[in-house]
This record gives sequence, structure tokens and C-alpha cells, in this order.
Amino acid sequence: MMSLTEPEALSLHLLVVYSEAVNRSNSNWRTWTKVLNTTGWRINEQPLDSVSFDTMPDDPPDILLLVEHDSNQDSWAIALCKELQSNPRLAHWSVVIAGNPISPNAAVQAFRAGAVDYLSTQLSSKEAIARLQRHAITSRRFSALLKENQTLSAQITKAQEIEDTLRGQAAQEKIFTELTQRIRQSLELSTILNATVREVRQLLKTDRVLVYRFNPDWSGEIANELPRRKRTGYQNQKRAS
Repeated sequence: MMSLTEPEALSLHLLVVYSEAVNRSNSNWRTWTKVLNTTGWRINEQPLDSVSFDTMPDDPPDILLLVEHDSNQDSWAIALCKELQSNPRLAHWSVVIAGNPISPNAAVQAFRAGAVDYLSTQLSSKEAIARLQRHAITSRRFSALLKENQTLSAQITKAQEIEDTLRGQAAQEKIFTELTQRIRQSLELSTILNATVREVRQLLKTDRVLVYRFNPDWSGEIANELPRRKRTGYQNQKRAS
């Protein structure tokens, strides 16, 4: 029997779903679970008519073992495996189907449905347990990689947000520096305003930027304006009217 290494041997989780027909029969799968239970596995057995997967994603099993009495193309295990594969929250689960293969293509049908393995209930306990252990370790490692990938993706997104913020701050500082230099180079108000609206529109990426000058009585006028090309400025519209 394959030995497990820490932390992989720590409380591997096997969820067994079985039909009523299987529950009434004397099958090797119960011997499998008894042996696994003595080696530190956490075994959860549920009948098909009472199982619910809605609350399980928070505590997903390393292996989902679907045990049916007879395996054929229309078996409930095949249908359930396909259903799980179509659910984005559960598609990464490792599903193993076990049953009495009355069809010569039982294993092929199980693999096509998305199962990682098919175990005949006539298998020896030693072989069945070794295969379940190997799939459980692979599943545990895959889950760890999936979580690590999610963490890295979140870190990359956060880093990109910080980079965008810093890039925006750098652009603002560059414009303020250039405006300050031009103000020092020229004391002409019109030159300063032209430079201001041009640089601010470039920074904000807007259709137009204008400077509005207020009078003491809160009336005022557009002192300077820079609309996007092919657009008429408000200042020109006012003069035309």
C-alpha cells in the first residue's frame, strides 16, 4: 500500500455517495472505507436521496466516490458526474465512480463524464485503496495550486492598481512641473492659460477644458478654452451668436 507523506496524509477527506441498492448489498467498497478510516482518512458517507452539494464547496472532499450497483450508460453516477462538471464551483472536484461493470465500456463512459477513475466493486481492497490514495494526493496538490494561483492573481491585480495610481500621480507631477516652468518663462496670461488647458486636457483625456474667469459680482466669461478637434468651443459659439 502506498504511504502518504505529511502534510498530505493529514485528514484526507473522502465523500461517498451511494444508492439504496448498493446499501443493501455486501460490496467491497465498505471494506475500502473501513481501511481508509483506520489510516487517518475522514470518511463521510451519504445516501444518494439525501446528499446536497450546495453547502460543500466550503469543505470540499479530496475524492468524491460515487458507488452504484450496476454501471451502464444511463447510470445515476454518470449523470451526476456530468452535472458536477457543468458547475463552475464543483468542476475541479476529483470524482471516482465505483460499480459493477455490466457494460464493457463502463470505464470509458465514466472518463467521458469527467471522472478521474473507475473502480470495479470487485477489485481487491489493496488496489482500490492505492488508487484512491493516489487520486486524493493529486487532488490535494491541485487544490493547493489553485488557491496559490488565486492568491497570485489577486496580488497581481493589486500591484497593477498601485502601478496605475503611481503612473497617474507621476503624470500629474510632470504636468504641474511643466506648467510651473512655463509660468516662470512667460508672464503673458494668455500663454499661461493656453499651456494650462492643453496639459490638463491631455492629462484628463477629456473632450474639452476651459478656464472660466469670475468677476466680483459673480458674472464672468470663458477666459480660455481648448476643445477636441472638429468640435466648436463654447467661446467661439458665444462670439458667433
